Amino acid sequence: MASSALKTSWADDVDELETPKTPKGEDYTDENGIRTTVEYTINDDGKKVKITRKTKRTLQKAIVDHSVAERQTWAKFGQERGNKAGPDRATTTVGENVSLKLSAGNKSTEPEPSAEQAVKATLARAGAGKVICRLCKGDHFTAKCPYKDSLPGLEGTDTPIGVDEAAGMPTESAAPASTGGKYVPPSMRGGRGPGESMSRPGGNRDDLPTLRVTNISEDVQENDLRELFGGFGRVARVYVGRDRETGAGKGFAFVSFEEKANAQKAMEKMHGRGYDNLILNIQWSRKVLVTGANGYIAFWVVKDLLEAGYEVRGTVRSQSKAKYIQDYFKSYGDKLEIVVVDDITKPGAFDEYVKDVVAIEHTASPFHLNIDDPNEVIGPAVAGTTGVLESAVKYGPNVKRIVVTSSTGAVLEVFDHPKTFNENDWNNQAIQIVETKGRAADAISKYRASKTLAEKAAWKVAEANKGKVGWELVTIAPPFVYGPPIQETNDSDPQSLNTSVRDWFNIVLLGTKDSQFVANNGSAWVDVRDVAKAHVLALSTEKAGGERIIVSTGVWKWQDWINIARKLTTEVPPGAADTYDAAKTVYALDYEQTKQKAIFGINLIEKEETVRDMLKVFEAKGWWPKKN
Repeated sequence: MASSALKTSWADDVDELETPKTPKGEDYTDENGIRTTVEYTINDDGKKVKITRKTKRTLQKAIVDHSVAERQTWAKFGQERGNKAGPDRATTTVGENVSLKLSAGNKSTEPEPSAEQAVKATLARAGAGKVICRLCKGDHFTAKCPYKDSLPGLEGTDTPIGVDEAAGMPTESAAPASTGGKYVPPSMRGGRGPGESMSRPGGNRDDLPTLRVTNISEDVQENDLRELFGGFGRVARVYVGRDRETGAGKGFAFVSFEEKANAQKAMEKMHGRGYDNLILNIQWSRKVLVTGANGYIAFWVVKDLLEAGYEVRGTVRSQSKAKYIQDYFKSYGDKLEIVVVDDITKPGAFDEYVKDVVAIEHTASPFHLNIDDPNEVIGPAVAGTTGVLESAVKYGPNVKRIVVTSSTGAVLEVFDHPKTFNENDWNNQAIQIVETKGRAADAISKYRASKTLAEKAAWKVAEANKGKVGWELVTIAPPFVYGPPIQETNDSDPQSLNTSVRDWFNIVLLGTKDSQFVANNGSAWVDVRDVAKAHVLALSTEKAGGERIIVSTGVWKWQDWINIARKLTTEVPPGAADTYDAAKTVYALDYEQTKQKAIFGINLIEKEETVRDMLKVFEAKGWWPKKN
């Protein structure tokens, strides 16, 4: 009888019979540090399956307290004696840091206040008086009144919730005359008729009286502010400004009330009060009108305004232009409103949109060089600028500052020698060329004439109404504007870019001009983000009022841009790299930066950062590097 191996269990025979053989697993690490583990097993259906897992370990560095770092170097003891310092993954699980917020006292021994007590305490802290029952005038909510089933509404004593009228404290909107204790729906309160807005009589959400609350902590939530301000009257909405990427609070919020009187009392009581270890700063909300909001510069202006805590009303030429900008800034909720102005040259085009704003950023103006008739650019530039200013004169009683995007095209003139220009210079030369040559004038002169005439017209309107209006005019004059585009483009076609950035893409990256052109042609420039920053600062900087301000970083030749791009990416044509000497290059023009530094003090972005950030956008869209 043949001998057999000793079996320790009768089940061993069964396992050998029922378990199919599987190939041996694999485990290896490639040159990129990716570990691949291959296993073979039998699934529930009895079929053999292959399972492949790929993992990559990444070293993460973190700044910790010095005592924590020191503890990781201590010698181990006990069963771990002799092992290397630091946590051993085989015996130790490393979790995320847990932040604890410690408070004084032992809250576990304190009884939890009831919902009614909590509301009463909130009202008391906010200075909103005491809770008074509308039926028996007792110190409790009407809904909790023990006599609510036996007492009808007391004639003439229908006091709104959370109010002590004798103390003159905030109230909700007054109800209609007593109806014998009958419930009056919100839509019928305050004299409203059926079908009218519940938010305000004849109004909508954008008409709500809104307070801008600043100097709040990063961890404040909407419900915290609703609770804080709810004692002054019905709060219609609360919005806390947050970072688009991280979701962290940005230190400001908007609180909208249904009634302006309640908002006014809330501001009077809460401004300067301490909250969460900070002193609250409360003002009426500031809404800014931005014309041409979907443009290259305007898009950045809208972004900076929203991040600074402003509400924005932007105009676009058609409804199809609205979707992208609304989606891009959707995290700001109704702080951004987009309206359609299909023709900015039409008289009264902006009348309705200036009535409730405190400032205007007028950026809408054509910029292209495919010009035949000079009036193609001069007409819209002048009519659009004077139109929005005239609307502000007639219908903008709350407007305090109007910022118009001009151009150094309205400043420079062409000379046969290098010249540095400043805010006192005007480009009358371009106007004369267009007046003399008409359609035969060169395209750049037509564009410069449009900017010169539009800015002069703006100052003429401002001067004619000096002393009659409450606003001041500021004009911002940038030279060529480059930098990362965030406005809507055709993601499959870089030729859909705005004119200046498209030319940069074509000449620098695609090499569409010869070496002589790139070595000898150039001008001055500024990053689009600095132009946007200047527009926002012009609203809040008092000494900017009534000023014409050039915002320019410096000069360039096309070869300067090419040289920088070649350091940052591959496949950039060399241009005149072999013969170009930047130290010997003569730049035909430049602009003084004295006024910008004195008024705004912006630390302007340099060429390297601008190129790097443009390349990131081009790479993200798949435009660069070129695909063979």
